[in-house]
Amino acid sequence: MSRGKSGRKRAPPRSRKGASGQWWAWVTSPLAQQALALGLILLALLTLLTLLRVTSGRWTDAWVRTLQFLFGWGIVPVTAAIGGAGVLILQHHLDQPITWRWRPVVGLEMLFFGLLALTHLVAGWADPWSLVESGWGGGLVGWALSHILSLYLGPLAAGLVLLGLLFVGLGLTFDLTARDVWGGGRRPRPSRRPAARPSSRPTP
Repeated sequence: MSRGKSGRKRAPPRSRKGASGQWWAWVTSPLAQQALALGLILLALLTLLTLLRVTSGRWTDAWVRTLQFLFGWGIVPVTAAIGGAGVLILQHHLDQPITWRWRPVVGLEMLFFGLLALTHLVAGWADPWSLVESGWGGGLVGWALSHILSLYLGPLAAGLVLLGLLFVGLGLTFDLTARDVWGGGRRPRPSRRPAARPSSRPTP
């Protein structure tokens, strides 16, 4: 005898594309973004309190030591950036939408990494690795950048390159273009021409 077919139909398997779309929709939802913003603000506060020795804990101490090893004195602007990102995201989703511009963000990053490397190049020329271990130099990131540039360009040329990087980063931070810099920040003013007066002659 032939086995009869079952009347139950199998449900089609859920596509990965649909699942990833639902996950992305949840991640980009205002509720998830506000939760992320509050988490960033809380993380910045815990980092700051641990850095100031107000509070301590196994996980927070390890987190602060890791940041100090990576960035040295840069842990302070990194903490401020984490909290500032949370505030901006929260402000964007509450009542004041923010127009994100790439130039100030890239400029701040160039300033940050350039200062880390320049600090290590100037202050850690005698014993660079001890400055990394102290936690208040340029950190591992500053040591790596300054070491690579000094190895291939020499200390003097590396310092000039980092100063140029700081100059470009400063211009991008204030959203300046090459025309603004070389033109002294002057922008063409709109011409003020008197508006044409309507004719007072009566129409036939």
